[in-house]
Amino acid sequence: MRYWLLLCLLSCACPVTGAEPAMPATGGLVDESVTQIVMIVDPAYIPPEDESPASVPYKTIQSAVTEAIAYLEQEVPVQILIRDGIYREDVTIPGASFAALLVLEGESREGTIITGAEHWDEGWTLTHDAPPNTWSHAWDRDWGDFTRDEVWSASHHKSAPQKLVSQSRADGITLNWEPPLKPDQQTIGYRVYRQKIGETDSFTLVEDYVEGTTWTDKDILIATAFEDHSYAYTVAAINKHDELSPRSGIVHSRARNPDDAGFVPYLARRRESVFADGEPLRMVKSKDLLEPGTYFVHDGYLRNPKDGVLMVCLPEGRSPTNTRLDIPTNLNLGRKLSSSCLYVVDKPNLLIRNLTVKYSVQHGIDLESCRNVVLENIAAIDNGGTGIRIGVRPNLQPRSENITLRNITANGNGSAGIRGSRFVNLRLEHCQTNGNNWRGAWENFTAWDRGGLKLRNTHRALITHHTAKDNQANGIWLEYNNRDVILEDSVIANNLRYGVVLEASQGPLTLQHNSINGNWGGILLANASNGRISECVIANNIRVQIGVLGRHDRPVINWETGEELTINTEHWTWHDNIISTDHIEVPLVRAPYQDWRFFYDSLDSQRNLWWGPNPNRLFLLDGQYFDLPGWQVTNRTDTQSRYAQPRLEARADAALAPASDSPYHERQKWTEIELTEEFKATHKPDMPANEPGEEAS
Repeated sequence: MRYWLLLCLLSCACPVTGAEPAMPATGGLVDESVTQIVMIVDPAYIPPEDESPASVPYKTIQSAVTEAIAYLEQEVPVQILIRDGIYREDVTIPGASFAALLVLEGESREGTIITGAEHWDEGWTLTHDAPPNTWSHAWDRDWGDFTRDEVWSASHHKSAPQKLVSQSRADGITLNWEPPLKPDQQTIGYRVYRQKIGETDSFTLVEDYVEGTTWTDKDILIATAFEDHSYAYTVAAINKHDELSPRSGIVHSRARNPDDAGFVPYLARRRESVFADGEPLRMVKSKDLLEPGTYFVHDGYLRNPKDGVLMVCLPEGRSPTNTRLDIPTNLNLGRKLSSSCLYVVDKPNLLIRNLTVKYSVQHGIDLESCRNVVLENIAAIDNGGTGIRIGVRPNLQPRSENITLRNITANGNGSAGIRGSRFVNLRLEHCQTNGNNWRGAWENFTAWDRGGLKLRNTHRALITHHTAKDNQANGIWLEYNNRDVILEDSVIANNLRYGVVLEASQGPLTLQHNSINGNWGGILLANASNGRISECVIANNIRVQIGVLGRHDRPVINWETGEELTINTEHWTWHDNIISTDHIEVPLVRAPYQDWRFFYDSLDSQRNLWWGPNPNRLFLLDGQYFDLPGWQVTNRTDTQSRYAQPRLEARADAALAPASDSPYHERQKWTEIELTEEFKATHKPDMPANEPGEEAS
């Protein structure tokens, strides 16, 4: 009965329309022939006694960059050559829109390393009130239980408290500041002022005397997912005559309940990490949970090292003397969310080549509001946050335009491999984003900006010969407002969640010549329209090969034009694919049906090779299973497709490909099935009811 209801729903179906193709992206293009000034960075260089100081190489990358800025201001291009070595520094390139080309080039990718970590080989003591082989080290940083990271505020008066910092916590807001640079009189204490954002227009005194330079405000409302409860703070110094200095700069902050819905779990929002012989140890919430291969941090305070402790539990026979312990420490209080080994803001015309960035508290490389950029032959590995983050500052250039990432290895990062937003003309060639989100996986947090490759608001992108494997989240996620994106010749395999997620995107979106296999799910279409999947192998994903879901008429704002779009999952073309599974209970397609005529009426699906061990349980629509003839009759599509064993071979890169004797190679000879009344009657599928809970699984 239900089968005939589904069939009748399509009796007046609209003609199949399919999808238009996406436009290829060219990415960034830089002209290296214009380089005029060459600088060399070589900290190991020892100059001869008679050598001119002007010709001596720079000791640090930052010192060379600072000197280069003076040339860029005069529109003179600069090339900075960096000799192999380990550079323990945070490099900032403040482009200020200087248009002259800047080239930052390492001697070799493996040998030119910028690291955010310190090698701690001293200062450890064996702890006896903890599990065996636990070693302790003083921890002089108060990074805290972050719920929302805040920037520090500079003061305009040298007689005011300096560098006010707010740190959001689960139960309050902690402020930290530095004493005045030039106090009018001897400073004996401080006063703290607070403003409730949105409720009051002025600051009121909340603490009339603080002896030190740290204070925590717990007399506030905790923010939730529905109520912001933000506060602003400023601090004044008190001298021995009870006179007040000018006030410090202003910081904004809020506290949030960690049990609130949508909150990042505790371990995923911490920043501390420990690498033992190059492998990340796992953080635990208390020292009682320590076991070999884990660590625990008790917060210290910025100017009181005795308050904090880092505890590391090593395997039997290991100790800090025979284990290399690298501790990332490069958290920048001025930009906690973008603390990185290499930070570039507002720079057009930039080439970065032959570097490794690793062990950063947050990101390996962070680009904001940059244009015409080429990143080439770079390893962004083992960072606590994202390997390479590309974003914008709306008050500067509101887009990242003409960007090329070529031969990038962004593997083993705590959050994502590569992520970014607001792109125009992005090109990724031969990049890897493998094995990311180990920090999120500690508490099964696999959402938000985590995974292999995560892009939002991307207009015109080509992702070619990409590898996204073994991520403890999605492999590739195009989340919101993406159009003209092509993913081709790529391997997306063995990821903890979906291989490819296409969400809230108007398209065109093109997936071609990809192997998407061994993931929790293959492809998820969630309010994504105008797409094409062609010549792909989508096979042996654990729960489903193609999932279709989403709500009706999801609104999406085009950030370039401000236009509000209404997106449904519709206008898709599926041609020349292998969609198969060796698992008997796994559907090839899972989708809603009765209220989704917009999807099926606009679906153009042909010359696909479908396969599963149970031919009667291939397509799961509204909780009802269909075989291939039932799918053909009900949806009037795939009439030139076949059900047959695809004979797939595993390649060394974890991809699956059809063997030479696969029936897939004969698809151009497949004749189209005519959906006659006799065929419909002959192939009416048996529609057994599902067992309770089967559809939801």
